[in-house]
Amino acid sequence: MTTPVSQAQRLKITYISSSDYGNKEYYAKWLQCEAGYETSENTWVYGTFLTALSNVYNGGTIKLFKDVTYSGLLSISKNITLKTDGNPRTLTINDYINVTDGSLTIDSADLTITGGNNSYQLIYNGSNGTVNIKSGTVSSVSAYCIYNLGTLNILSGEIIGSFVGVTVINNNVSGTVTITGGNIISSSPGGSAILEDVNATGLITISGTPVISSATDRTIECMMRTIGTTDTAVINYFGVTIYDSSMSNIL
Repeated sequence: MTTPVSQAQRLKITYISSSDYGNKEYYAKWLQCEAGYETSENTWVYGTFLTALSNVYNGGTIKLFKDVTYSGLLSISKNITLKTDGNPRTLTINDYINVTDGSLTIDSADLTITGGNNSYQLIYNGSNGTVNIKSGTVSSVSAYCIYNLGTLNILSGEIIGSFVGVTVINNNVSGTVTITGGNIISSSPGGSAILEDVNATGLITISGTPVISSATDRTIECMMRTIGTTDTAVINYFGVTIYDSSMSNIL
């Protein structure tokens, strides 16, 4: 009969060097730890995802070893990279991710971040935040996949919105979005893939090899400004300015 592994036993694995990292990681997964995280260069600790989120060092990486459901608001105020252990893993957020400062980098093809069930957006990137999507999948059932007021860089991966009327990327206020690859998909009627919102003053630049699509003809949408305002938002679409302070287009 197999004796269950207690939480205390799971957390016995503490600091390790890069030389024995591989063996410790396998052992941590055997003990059913949720994640591994860096506390300093070449130093890793294993335990719960919540512990990893609280203790990963500024500029460090969190690796998921299991599918994880996070029930509350996930706040990020330092520079964090999320990866997997090389296997398909899903991070389900029942509320939303709030990047207040620092950065969130998603960098594993096997990583899926999903949720937003109890919120207006899955990822809220504040004016001092940066979100980098290098690979993986971000999939939301809320009104917005990513609500951006800061800096958003999409190099690869997939961002998918399935909620009726969903906007996959909403760029607002003075947010900056740079898209050079990946798939941005609004899969439900009435939604748009990319939206430059009312009275925005930001910049969206699209180049490279992205695939941008919508279930309707509202692929890239620029909201009509309120009369009397002076918004100066710009979308640069493969070298062509399709929206500035004098017009409103839907592509």
